[in-house]
Amino acid sequence: MKNPKKLASLALAPLLLAAACATSSGSPEIRRTPQELFNAAESAQQHGDEGWLELFERSAAEGFSPAFKRLAEIYLHGQGVEVDNSKAVQWLARSAEIGDLESRYNLGVMHYFGRGTPKDSAAAAECWRIAGERGYAAAQTNLGAICILGDGVKLDMAEGARWFKRAADSGDSTGQMKYALALMNGYGVEQDKFEAVRW
Repeated sequence: MKNPKKLASLALAPLLLAAACATSSGSPEIRRTPQELFNAAESAQQHGDEGWLELFERSAAEGFSPAFKRLAEIYLHGQGVEVDNSKAVQWLARSAEIGDLESRYNLGVMHYFGRGTPKDSAAAAECWRIAGERGYAAAQTNLGAICILGDGVKLDMAEGARWFKRAADSGDSTGQMKYALALMNGYGVEQDKFEAVRW
């Protein structure tokens, strides 16, 4: 007859071996979701703990889109790191690709001023057009301005005034001011000083 105590000890051997493997490099790391990595990164950054940037990068590497935008902000504004416009542009582009309008707008700003990427007014105009068509007022205002100036796009004052009007209608104060100036000076619209004052 087999010794039951010996069988019990043999059955425990694989479990003990597995436990030894798991703890050979310290505590086993619990796999966290991209959202959990992002939350941990935010908490660590707020408390001044080390490793927060790596956590944001891991979250982004796993495709968590809010991490794209957050990394862009970090590098754009130098939040805990040196300002790095090239990295900011990379992350803005990733965030813009998945539909974030603020990132698309900011990517246009980077193209327009040549920060972290070659200066390219046409690329800026395309970014602002995409965001503007989806209702982002600041992009509409910028697009209106470059249409009136003919900077990166064909000079078209009427088109510029239309973009100002779209921003103005959404309640954007800058768009309202720009549309008022267009009315006051007859840029792309019939001059109407009374309507300009109303705006």
